[in-house]
Amino acid sequence: VTVSTACCSSLDNIITFIFRKSRKKDNGETLVVEKLRDIVKMQNNVFQQIISSIIHIVMYEECKNQWSMSRPLLGLILLNQEYFKELQQNFVSLQPADKQPLLAKCFGNLMNEVEANLLNKNRDRFTQNMALFRRDLNNHLLPTKTKPPQPQENNIDQMMVFYS
Repeated sequence: VTVSTACCSSLDNIITFIFRKSRKKDNGETLVVEKLRDIVKMQNNVFQQIISSIIHIVMYEECKNQWSMSRPLLGLILLNQEYFKELQQNFVSLQPADKQPLLAKCFGNLMNEVEANLLNKNRDRFTQNMALFRRDLNNHLLPTKTKPPQPQENNIDQMMVFYS
């Protein structure tokens, strides 16, 4: 738990930086901000894999550091809203037909009253919603959940490109 908590904290710092810099309109853009935008565009698949991994952990594994995982997840979702919608649809489609509306509702509730910012109050709302999301999954879907294949592990070379 300690290692994953530290990883989530580091990831949250990176995602928060990217989110804030990508939203800021700065006519005198620095080279760092310009390079950052290029990296985000080129390596968007890495962020998508991270979203998939975190959602998979929250949905299907024992998640002891749910609070820590919620922090970078919100920023990732805000940066990749279209992908998150696709991911929801994929998870819903894996459920038996009678459970699909319930899972779709759970996903809808995950972003309920969550705004497109990373203010602490908004993060706390998302964290509360994620706890309810997990509870609802465990209460209503656990007995018949169809566990999808775990997201592919990231290629270390891909990760190194992201950090270079």
